[in-house]
Amino acid sequence: MSDDQTQLAPGNDWTINYSLNDDFKSAILSSSLLQTANGICIGRGVDAPDINIPESLLSRQHCRLHLDTEQRLFLTDLGSQNGTFVNGSRLPPNQPQQLKPADRVRFATLDIAINFPASARNESRNTATDFTESMPVDDQTIVGNVSLKQKTLEPRDQGRHVVDHNLFIERTMTFGARRPVISLLFVLFLTIASLFALQNPKIDTSYDSMLNPHDPIYPVYQDVVKAFGSDNITLIYFQSPDLFTAENLQVIDDVTYALKNLDIVEKVESLNTTLSIRDSEFGLELGPLIDYIPETVEELQKIKDNALYSPLLKKNQLSADGKISTITVTLRATMNESEFNREAYRRIEETIQPLTAHFNNVFQIGAPRLNVDIEESMLDDLTMMIPLTVGTLVISIMLMLRTPVAAVLPLVTSGLSIVWMFGFMGLADIPLNFLTAILPGLVIVIGSTEDTHMLSAYLQGLNKDQTEPRFPAIRFMAIHVGLPIFITSFTTIIGFLSNSISDISLLRSFAITSAFAMFANLVATILVLPLLLRFFGPRQSPINVDMNLTQGWFAKFLRILEQASDRHQKKIVGTVIITTCLFAASALQLTSSNDPMSFFKADNPIVKNAAQLHDNLAGMQVFFLTVEAAQGRDFKDPEQLAKLQNIENFMLGQGIYDNILSINHFLNLVNREMHHGDPAYYTIPETRDLAEQYYMLFQRNDIERFISHDYRKANFVVRHNLSNSTDINAYLKDLTQWLTDNLGASNKFYLTSKNLMVNKAADSLFINQFWSLALLIFVIFLLMSLLYSSLTAGFVSLIPNIIPIVVMFGVMGLTGIPLNPATAIVAVIAIGIAIDDTIHILSTYNRECRIDGDQAAAARRSIRAEAIPVISTSLSLAVGFSMLVFSRFDILTQFGLLSALTMLGAMLTDLLLTPILLKRFRLVSLWDVIALNVGKEVLTQSEIFSGMSPFQIKRAILMSQVKEYQPGTVLVEQNAVQPELYIVIEGEVEIVHHDGSRKKLIDRLGLGEIFGESGYAGVASGVTIRVPKAGKPLKVVILDPQKVDTAMRLYPRLHAKLNRNINTILAQRLLETGKLLQHRVNA
Repeated sequence: MSDDQTQLAPGNDWTINYSLNDDFKSAILSSSLLQTANGICIGRGVDAPDINIPESLLSRQHCRLHLDTEQRLFLTDLGSQNGTFVNGSRLPPNQPQQLKPADRVRFATLDIAINFPASARNESRNTATDFTESMPVDDQTIVGNVSLKQKTLEPRDQGRHVVDHNLFIERTMTFGARRPVISLLFVLFLTIASLFALQNPKIDTSYDSMLNPHDPIYPVYQDVVKAFGSDNITLIYFQSPDLFTAENLQVIDDVTYALKNLDIVEKVESLNTTLSIRDSEFGLELGPLIDYIPETVEELQKIKDNALYSPLLKKNQLSADGKISTITVTLRATMNESEFNREAYRRIEETIQPLTAHFNNVFQIGAPRLNVDIEESMLDDLTMMIPLTVGTLVISIMLMLRTPVAAVLPLVTSGLSIVWMFGFMGLADIPLNFLTAILPGLVIVIGSTEDTHMLSAYLQGLNKDQTEPRFPAIRFMAIHVGLPIFITSFTTIIGFLSNSISDISLLRSFAITSAFAMFANLVATILVLPLLLRFFGPRQSPINVDMNLTQGWFAKFLRILEQASDRHQKKIVGTVIITTCLFAASALQLTSSNDPMSFFKADNPIVKNAAQLHDNLAGMQVFFLTVEAAQGRDFKDPEQLAKLQNIENFMLGQGIYDNILSINHFLNLVNREMHHGDPAYYTIPETRDLAEQYYMLFQRNDIERFISHDYRKANFVVRHNLSNSTDINAYLKDLTQWLTDNLGASNKFYLTSKNLMVNKAADSLFINQFWSLALLIFVIFLLMSLLYSSLTAGFVSLIPNIIPIVVMFGVMGLTGIPLNPATAIVAVIAIGIAIDDTIHILSTYNRECRIDGDQAAAARRSIRAEAIPVISTSLSLAVGFSMLVFSRFDILTQFGLLSALTMLGAMLTDLLLTPILLKRFRLVSLWDVIALNVGKEVLTQSEIFSGMSPFQIKRAILMSQVKEYQPGTVLVEQNAVQPELYIVIEGEVEIVHHDGSRKKLIDRLGLGEIFGESGYAGVASGVTIRVPKAGKPLKVVILDPQKVDTAMRLYPRLHAKLNRNINTILAQRLLETGKLLQHRVNA
């Protein structure tokens, strides 16, 4: 049929209606032709009996209509360039699509209305019946030729907000409740296996765990020890008002030789074995201070006089008043010293018992005692801290959640985690040290945070109207906190694990063990907690989660924070910036310390004993300074000996060393005594020959610690009492610089000892802290940016948690707390834990935004929903960490207090600063995009999403409102302005036009189609749009122009695409819908 033959069609025929160049046309479709194999072709320029429509955007053979044997009408696109659309979805070429009376058809941009004959319309779904069942009484409605009286209109339904969740997360989090037997058997298996693995626990408190094994000085240290003896020195301290009696000297002699007989001992030096060099009337006397135990008073007095006279003994083995002395025990050099030190301490303690009967204040001090004291203090802490943390946890959770079950359940999951952790340590051969010893308490405190979030969600999910509310509450818990639990556990694990990049094995073992403990706690929590809640969970919630209905201190505190966050945003942000900058400046004063003596508190006996030793003799810390003579020279050469004297003079000028001994002291003393004790001759020999003669006076064992057998290496033995690594490293840096400048390239030198390597490792704490923190921040930033597909989300999640870390470092700088093995892990642990609350808030905010799109209201609701778990977990963590104040280790007290401070700071920034940031951003998580279930037609063929990827479409949907309406609900009223655009993603709607007393069904819209265009543009709607009374519930995406602009601020490309498509649709609809509506109303 040609265009010239087109005419208005009768109502009982198949017809098509369209508007072309402001002219409305109608064409009859021959039933007989429709039933042929080729049907009726529609296109631009086709010949009769096909339908010719002279529209430039149509293809010559655009599409085909045909009837099947059951009189069903099908439309087939013939590969047209600009497409054939049904209900807004483009048809794939050459694939027939059945048409229904209410379907909306478009050829390219030309809207087509296909009228079905009465017989076909009656066989299909009865449009008039669906429509009229929901119309008001006494209203006259015209639908085709049907006139009916209608029923009363139901109150308008505001719709139910639809928030999808991930089924995998839900099923994983509820597995314990759904499969309790399997879960229980799995938990029992892991627990029994762990108990078998921890039957032989290892304990290691030695220096070795605090060394950097990659320190280049370590091979040099081994060579020095081989040449000059071990630096593992234990000092036996004793005092008496009358030290030099025959009885006392005999006891000292007996103990000295008993110590020499120990196979762990390399050398013993005491008053009885030390060398005496003194001029006498018979010439130079050079030999042991005590050859035999004297019997006469005169002989005893002579020994005392010689001892007090000798510079080799002064501040070394004898106090200035002659009442305090030490026995110096050099132990054999060994690595992996933990077992050795325990054995050495025990055997030395047994051997020196005779001293206690004759002397006052007898004690041994050195590496063995230090390690044993660390071990004993560690075990004391272990037995003390667990009850303290358990009590703290129970009390804090009881106060916040007000149910005994909620206080007990975290102890069950924490207990299982601790058993599994110790089992892992046994399997991985990781020893218990003073850091891993605090892990049980940390697991109890930190592990309870996720339990608290889950329990809080469970209590919120309880419904008192249900006969069995537990499992629905468990599902509610899984849906609302499941994803955050996994993410926060991951960040906590990464926080602990980031310390594993440290060069110090003590920190590495702690990092690996703690990371596993957090993983074990995650497994225990998601398996055991839902299982226990199913059988023992409370049936009613004792807390009111609505802060508006609560009048307690908790709600008042939260309202104060809300008001501050709402009314004083600029002041809060400004104060935070200024405070952070001030503390950042203070952090520049931060120092470091890795010396084990600094681990103890000032009132610890070993610290007091070390102070006594330092005050009366010389400190217990020892290091060697070894100098090689210039090429072809040795230390018989006065010039080379003069260099040693210059070195000693510089060290004395530093003023921090208690005692310095070198070969020069022996040569100088001989030189002085060879000149009748004249102090002016306390100098090095003037000639090489004289030096050689002096050397010949000594036996090898007298000077073997100070000069090598070939006289080419000289060794200084230096004792001091510095335990702050920053201080000792600074002095040694100055010494090294002076040696480099004054010795030049001709003399090599080495500063060695285990103590120095331990202190040097402290410098790596700064480097490791930086990289650990940087790694953790990068991982969290990357994770949050990927999760929300926005770099801004990464920054928003970090800001509230980095600020407390900066404040913590500033406090350390202001108070002089050094960076040590304990405080070095505070930052990464704290940020790994503190980010948990931020993630929970972000997750809740993301869910709340999808309810109404109001970001300010969503931020407020999110804070209120998370306030109880955030505050309760933060307070629990702060109080739990504060319990470390009772530790016997000063560094653990510092760790606890700093961690507590950081937890409280993170809580305040989360509750104050996070809502201010959230109000400016709208976030959509990657997980929500994956979980969103939308029909393929919406993703690929809806015109409003044209040019977008499925990922972008899902994000656009999630950043809008998704609502579900029940049948009969009116969404858009005629003559009303409703500034919202609707996209159908499930179900369909009816479009009705009111004309006085007449109402006519104009069209039906289905999957992927849009409506409300006029209201979105600010124009009153010309029709009423509602859900069919007899239809299914309708699910739609609702776009509000203002909320869309605000929500998509972080996604400008997506925003531009969506706006372009909306503008295109509005332009087409406003032009064509009015024309088609007028034609249909007048038809």
